[in-house]
Amino acid sequence: MRQEVRTGLAPEPAPFSHAVIANGILFTAHLPIRPDGSAETGSATEQAELALSNLKHAVEAAGATLDDVAQVILYITRIEDKPAIDEVYA
Repeated sequence: MRQEVRTGLAPEPAPFSHAVIANGILFTAHLPIRPDGSAETGSATEQAELALSNLKHAVEAAGATLDDVAQVILYITRIEDKPAIDEVYA
């Protein structure tokens, strides 16, 4: 059974949900989207902070915490941004 989690986050500019529970597992995907629905286009640090904040918000809306997260996959388009993103992720 698939259950959409109501996160209260801005609608994504793509046809998917912020968070869905299926067979007891939470699936979530995030972009650096501000509450008004606009994309954060600033530095890699700013984008990572917003995307990970949105992740935290969605996980908590599903009744869990970041301690419950088993895996995070980050897509980095500029390898030189990795140190800044790693600092935010840590």
